[in-house]
Amino acid sequence: METNNITTSSGGTVLARKSWLAYLRLVFTTLLLFLGSLIVVAVTNFGVGLFGLIVALAWPVYRFLDLRSYKIYYDDRGVWIYSGILPWTKGVSGVKWVDLDEAVFYQSMLGWIANSYTVQLTHRYTKTDEILMTHTAKGREVSGQINYIHQEMVLSGAIK
Repeated sequence: METNNITTSSGGTVLARKSWLAYLRLVFTTLLLFLGSLIVVAVTNFGVGLFGLIVALAWPVYRFLDLRSYKIYYDDRGVWIYSGILPWTKGVSGVKWVDLDEAVFYQSMLGWIANSYTVQLTHRYTKTDEILMTHTAKGREVSGQINYIHQEMVLSGAIK
């Protein structure tokens, strides 16, 4: 099975990022915030409305950059999901190859149409340590790639 050739700074191979569907809610929320702020400016205090406009423009920029930061990748130790842009929000969660049970995807009608799925990495020993990434671009293929790589590692004796 073929994987992407994108590597992370830690040497991992990126499998997927968020799909365009994840940005759709952001667009609608931004429009509502912007229109609401314009109404506040027109009806009430200019200072309050101006603050609302600044928030209506700054918040979507932050959310856009945050959504862009999500990526699911693998390396020789396991499968990981990275996210965050601010120092206190950056982080990685994942499952080591030896502890991975399987990668599954969940679909909905809209997800099927947009090829955007929720990917779940299940832990072999406990169900409380499952990892999820919603709106994963080509999540169906990503799940297959992870399971294929895991199976190849088990068959080759790299993990038991």
